Amino acid sequence: MVERMLHLAPGANIGPSAVLNEVHAAAERIARAAGSGNAHAARILKDGSGNEAVAFIDAERCGIDASDRARLLQLDRELVALAILAGRLGAAGEALDRVLAKEPDDLDALAWQGYIHHRNGDTEAAAALFRLVYERSDKEAGDQCKVCVNLGSAYLELGKFDDAEKMYREAQSIFEQRNDQQLVADVRGRMGDVFFERGDLRKAEEFYNTALKSNKLLGLNEAVAIDCARLGRLLHALGDMRGAEAMFRESLKHNKRAGLLNDAASDYESLATLRAERGDFDGAVAMQRRALRIYEQLGDRTGVAIGYGNIGASMKASGDIAGAEEMYRKALAIDKEIGRLEGIAVNCANLGYLLEERGEISEARKLYMSVLEMEESPGRPDVFAACGERIADLAISRGDLDGAEELLSQLLMLARDDDLDQVVAKCCSNLGLIKIKRGDSSGANRDLTKARNLFNRLGDMDEVKRVDGLLAELEDDNP
Repeated sequence: MVERMLHLAPGANIGPSAVLNEVHAAAERIARAAGSGNAHAARILKDGSGNEAVAFIDAERCGIDASDRARLLQLDRELVALAILAGRLGAAGEALDRVLAKEPDDLDALAWQGYIHHRNGDTEAAAALFRLVYERSDKEAGDQCKVCVNLGSAYLELGKFDDAEKMYREAQSIFEQRNDQQLVADVRGRMGDVFFERGDLRKAEEFYNTALKSNKLLGLNEAVAIDCARLGRLLHALGDMRGAEAMFRESLKHNKRAGLLNDAASDYESLATLRAERGDFDGAVAMQRRALRIYEQLGDRTGVAIGYGNIGASMKASGDIAGAEEMYRKALAIDKEIGRLEGIAVNCANLGYLLEERGEISEARKLYMSVLEMEESPGRPDVFAACGERIADLAISRGDLDGAEELLSQLLMLARDDDLDQVVAKCCSNLGLIKIKRGDSSGANRDLTKARNLFNRLGDMDEVKRVDGLLAELEDDNP
């Protein structure tokens, strides 16, 4: 049962010793109940359902007197671990709030909170918590290695490659001192990710192959699968589609052999991407549906939501607009149910684009506005900015120049803060259009020139051509 539960893990290091401890404790609790004739517990032992395990522990917790602080704390810790593994981040967050209310300095709990932020797309908040745990860890005992990998991964996503490399090398040094060859190989693979993101693909390939060789010698199907998937991604980037597909299929084989269904689902998604890139959208949807079935089987609501969204994107690309809308709405409903902010923002935006293309402007605008009005950050400034751009474009088209200018000015500040150059360029070009409509030729020329220079630097030649056309018209009108 424990092994089946752990196979739900979404592939990120979240303090494995703590997770194992809590999942084992929950499994023992459920096994005792099954041995006493509890039918619900017996079903969980048989099926290994993460969702049912969460429900069982939660029900036991509800029956505990509030004065039994220690027991309530332990059950909440078990709930956090089980809910994380089952992809129920909302439920995990609720239990975690109760843990931290009782034990605000619990480093495992703070690391879990960072992990939940990470999964919800708020990498900045995740990095801050991982850094806090790192700083408070016992360095002499090497306890910081629990979050070195987490912090390195967060830094990697934030584009802080030197910081990510530093964390990974520190973790590797500790693991080498402990002669833990499995974790040494794991960090080597992650080091390959750093070089991949830096654009040094040959150096990344060197690290990936070293990790793959070690993991094959250790007989670790799960790790071999991860390394094969990394090599698939690298070969894809190098344009070797046949080699990439071979690696993803090899990864799929090892994940199935190890019973790692969640990771097998990721392999199906990667194979879907390859098919979509060659225009085989039906084939892409077929692969994505295989991934979706796995997420449904595991009760991973986050995975199901992402799966529906991916299928929607492939259907839209193939021209099946009705099918895409259905998938996006299903994804959005689940994201709202589980409180996945990134998913809510992304699916509102995708639905908005689709409805706008279909001429349903009012409904599209409502969806874009729902993203801008979110009380908490979804952790996706690019999506936030894109929705703002669409609202500004719609405002310009209906003549509301003041409203569009105010919104674009706000977006411009946001985009500059988050280094979103494409958004900065688009905002500048739209501000230039507004100034053209107002007869402010000098201001229009200034904003459009900024936009053209940025688009040129980004290599977006279609936008350069469009803005050049506007500048030429401006010059003709003002000789």
